[in-house]
This record gives sequence, structure tokens and C-alpha cells, in this order.
Amino acid sequence: MAYDQRLDGSIGLTITCGDGRVQDPTDELRTQEFPEVINFDTLTAPGPDAYFKADFDPEAPHGDPQFGVTKGHRKASFLADMSIYMTAHPTCCLHLDVHEECAGHPCDLEQHRIDVIRMVNELEEVFPQIKELPILVTITRRIEANQPGFVTEVVERRRMDSAATQSASA
Repeated sequence: MAYDQRLDGSIGLTITCGDGRVQDPTDELRTQEFPEVINFDTLTAPGPDAYFKADFDPEAPHGDPQFGVTKGHRKASFLADMSIYMTAHPTCCLHLDVHEECAGHPCDLEQHRIDVIRMVNELEEVFPQIKELPILVTITRRIEANQPGFVTEVVERRRMDSAATQSASA
């Protein structure tokens, strides 16, 4: 990845599941992809890509039904939280990570790939300023079935190469 001077010393935003098993490999890859960014705000949600899947049911319960929280409430809360981060710090880049064996969105890796791209597309509509940002989309999976350890892989890069090119020509 080429060094992008526009991002030097800035703050990025990571959206990921709060599952501690996947934090280290996710952080490691993100640091390699954005070496110039000094800090990342982190927004965690159980299976954040689940809020953007094609058959999303806003009336379905989120977690234990006794608490009366629906998936629609949770998605609205997630978007409100994201707006705080986007407003509080001028976000220079966005990193979204989803993972295998997610309790918040239990599905196979291919469905995660589909849903996280749908998530990026919808977030670009809700927050138009994202359409200008470099975006890294990753998925974290088991290194080997039934073994400890995870590895993070790139699913998509948006505007990352063009951001590096723009800074090189400035």
C-alpha cells in the first residue's frame, strides 16, 4: 500500500464486532493498510453487517426479547452512534470488518461478504461524505477449522489507490 500523505496523523473509523477473538488480526491488517493514520475510533456492534442484509426485519427482536429491543431500534442506534464519530472527528478513512462464527450474525463467509458490501453501499447513502473516503472492507475467519487463531483478509478496497495517487500528485 502506498503511503497517503492526506491521511498522515488523522483519525479513522473502524466498524467491527466486539468479539475479542478477532481484534488482533483485524488491527494488524488495518495498521498495514493505513500506516499513516495515528488513531482509529472503534464502533462495535454484534454482527454489524446483519443490520444491512437483504431480508432485514426491523421488527425482529435484538437479543433477548424480554428487553423489548428490536433490530430496527438497534440499527437506528448504530447509525446514530456512527454519526457521533463522523461528527466528533473528521474521519479520514473507514474500515469495516465482519467475522466468521459471529453470534450477532450467524451465517457463512459468503453471506458475510454479501452483507458487508451491502452495508458499505447503504452507509454511503446515509453518510454522503463517506463517498469521498478510502474504505477498507475485511473479513476475519478461522485459520483452520476447529483450531484457535484467526486471520483477516481484504474483501474490497474503495478509493484507496486513488487516494494515494491524489496525494502523490499534490
